[in-house]
Parts: sequence; C-alpha cells; structure tokens
Amino acid sequence: MRSNKIHKLLFISYFFPPSGGISCQRAIRFAKYLPRFEWNTTVLTYGGKYPWRIIDRTLLNKIESMDVIRVEVPEIDRYFSSKRKKLSNLKTLSAGMLNIDVMSLWGEYVKKQIGDIMEKKQPDLILLTAPPFSSLELIKICKKIDSDIPIIVDMRDLYWILNPEGSFIKKLINRHQLSTAINRIPEWLSFADGLIAPTKAIVENILDEYSSPSIVVPTPYDPDDFKIITAKYNKGEKFKILHSGRIYRSNKPELLLEIFSLLPSDILERTQLILQGYDNDTARNIFSPYRWVKLTDFVSHRDALLSQSTADVNFVYVSENPYRGGDLIIPGKIFDYIGAGRPIFAIGPKDGALVSFVEENKLGFSAPSESPELCADILAKMFGLWEDNKLQKIHEEISVKYSADNVVEKLADFLDSFVDKKKINNGGR
Repeated sequence: MRSNKIHKLLFISYFFPPSGGISCQRAIRFAKYLPRFEWNTTVLTYGGKYPWRIIDRTLLNKIESMDVIRVEVPEIDRYFSSKRKKLSNLKTLSAGMLNIDVMSLWGEYVKKQIGDIMEKKQPDLILLTAPPFSSLELIKICKKIDSDIPIIVDMRDLYWILNPEGSFIKKLINRHQLSTAINRIPEWLSFADGLIAPTKAIVENILDEYSSPSIVVPTPYDPDDFKIITAKYNKGEKFKILHSGRIYRSNKPELLLEIFSLLPSDILERTQLILQGYDNDTARNIFSPYRWVKLTDFVSHRDALLSQSTADVNFVYVSENPYRGGDLIIPGKIFDYIGAGRPIFAIGPKDGALVSFVEENKLGFSAPSESPELCADILAKMFGLWEDNKLQKIHEEISVKYSADNVVEKLADFLDSFVDKKKINNGGR
C-alpha cells in the first residue's frame, strides 16, 4: 500500500518537448504519471527552440500543465537550427569534439543554476536520465551541493551510441568522444544512489561495474495516446511493413535491401516497406530504384502512432555487431509498437537483447541479422499469414504490462525506497 505523503522530485532530462523522436517519450511519460503515485515532479530541461535535430512542437500540448524549468543555450539553438552557419557553430562543434557530446554546453549552463534550483524546489530525490552522457556530470555536482538527496540515474543507452561511424574525420571525433565517455562516466555514476534502465541487458551490463540498487523500468507506452486514435486496422492490397522513426546511424540500410531482395518476386510485388522519417539523401540513393520501398519525411508522434496502429506489421532492426554492443540494443520504438498492438518483426544479433525480448514476450516474429536468408524466409512466412488473414495481434495481457499505468508505479515504488531509507537514516524525520 502506498503512503499518502507527497514527495518532491527534480527530474533532469535534456530531451523534452519540443524535442521529438523516441528520446523524449520516456521522460514525458515519467513526468506525466509519477504525480499519480505521490511524486510531485519538476522537470529541468533545455530551454531553446532547437534542442535537437528532430523537433515535434505538437508534443508541447502534452506538457502544458507540468512544472518545467528550462535552461537555454544560444549556441546549441544555432547548431541544431536549420538556419545555422558553420562558422557560428565553432564553439558548439569544439564542445562536441573535445567532450562527449555537444549538449555538454547545456551542462555548463545548468551547473551555474542548479544550486539555486535545488534550493528553491527542495527535492526529496533527483532523477537524471541519459543520454546525453555529458549530463551525468550533474550527479557529482548535485551531490556536492547536498549529499543527502538521493540521486537515481536512468541509463537509456550505453556506449554503443558513440561507436565510430561516417567519414574519417567523424570517426576520429567519435573515437575521442567514446574514449572520453569511458574515462569519465564511471566516476560520475559512482555518485549515484540507484540505477534504472529500460532493458534487462543494460541493467545486467551496469551491474558488472556498480553495486548500487538497479531495476529494469521499461519505456512505457501511454494508453491515453491510443485512446484518441479512431482509425482501425484494415487489410489493404499490399502487405505493409512499417519502420517508424529514424534509422540509427550504425544500422545498415543495405541489410534491408539485401533481405527484401531475397523475397520471391510475386511476394515483393505485393509488399510495401514504409520507412517513416527516413527521407534523406542516403535513403534516396539506396532505395529510390525500388518500387517496394516508400520513404516518408518525419511525422508528428501522433501520426506515427496512427501509422503503427494501422500497419500490417511494425518493424524494428539492429544491424550493429555484438562486439560493438549490438547484442544489448533494444530500440525504444518497440514500446510504442507494443501499445499499437500490431505484430512486430524484429531483426537483430542472434540471441541478442532485441530478438530475445520479442521472443520472450511473444510480440510477433524475429530473425538473426547474421542470416539475411532466414530473415527473408520469416518475411515470406508472415506474408502467407497476412494473405490468409491469420496475422495475430499482440495479446492484451502482454501489452498491458508495458502501459504507463503499470510501469511508472514500479518506478515510483523504487523511488519510494530511497526516500524511506533516507528517513530511517535521519532518525525518522
């Protein structure tokens, strides 16, 4: 049974609306649902118009009633703005190259204000979510200000997001960022009182180095998001496979081309792979010759959920090698897919976190990325089930486990334990 005492939470999350994409969805849902479990939440986030490459201003409606403190960094706004000029970005680029990420500039601005914010809000606990990894330095800063306030870290990703990719220069920068992260993050995390992560794979990896209490808190879908979607699934003339959202830079789109090209022509002619939010030069160069691929530009989160709810199959994949962390990755989009209820097709490293998650939860179909032939065979099997009207939705008793109502209550219980422990240590006060 929960106590009736209201606790005060300072939730530090760089990614928050108007940031778009999956990076901010976890924070939105935590901030929305935690007050229902006696956690009065203040969000400390970025304050400008362009905090990230992906902007979704429709999400601002979701946070109108929330207590939000914003710290603006003009250099970051210029950097992520479509009107930016390279010379004006020298400071931001230097910060990104010399530190872990360009958002380290935000951390520098926050350091100057965090003491006043903590004094004003008097939080019982601080929850900090990363990436950006540079924000993890704030754990140490906050502990120096008040060592009695428990700090819980939400690690959404690990070092794989810094794996070297792209041109020779970009790879050099990534290697430096990765080296910096590996050297600095362990010290910062040592100041944390507890850790949460969206997947078992991340928690188990963290436990190899840290003894702090740790639990899995999946990224929940918000059931309210799906209540306003009135469109129903209807089978069309083509087998629609949807990949919603960006394809991460380390994922190889060439793998998709290889897999789908292995399908028999009669199946491929009646199949449409929809890459939503992936209309860029790289994608057009790879996929424009093929009629079975449809590229679309970025859409709002609501429109993305509509597409997911009406697709035949929702698709997610990881092509990153296990030795670079690919076996630990579960893209966050899969949790919205669960809320949408349509069957999921996942491609990832054999026995890796993504494939295991789909199989253990009976979310649909999976195949190892190491075997394009087997991936194509599974696709052909799914096509046959679709053709015979036998594709099964995700069972409600499975999907409800990942609803924000249930997931955030688990998070609240975990946070409660640190406040209770603090109270005992302070003699019941």
